[in-house]
Amino acid sequence: MTALQGTAEAIRFCPSRRVRFSPMIYLAEAPSIEAITCCINMGFDDVVSLPSTRPRLLQRLYRQVGEPTTFYETAGYFGPDRRHRITAPRRPGEARLGGQFRRLEIVRNLLSGVTVLQDGNYLQDAAGVQ
Repeated sequence: MTALQGTAEAIRFCPSRRVRFSPMIYLAEAPSIEAITCCINMGFDDVVSLPSTRPRLLQRLYRQVGEPTTFYETAGYFGPDRRHRITAPRRPGEARLGGQFRRLEIVRNLLSGVTVLQDGNYLQDAAGVQ
């Protein structure tokens, strides 16, 4: 997945807000848990298993626009909130290393692009306390 990782990093760390907040959706036939975890850690918004019905695929695509989405930025990650994903750590604080992070709440719009609703910088210790 190194080629995919390079592409994901080029998108997520691009200085252009339109590119940086672009929806990234991974489509694969029967993706493994390792592939799903890798995509989530690269900042993908969604992983869709194929084959998929047209209504189901449209539902997953529509989920990416018009709704508030929380993004996090750390020294090594930029992408949607990944704490509630299927492959997220099972115990609170398990993946929290502490340090500074940025939390952004955005809304994507097909016509106007990206609107940032909230943008805040935080400092968190390793125990998860802000």
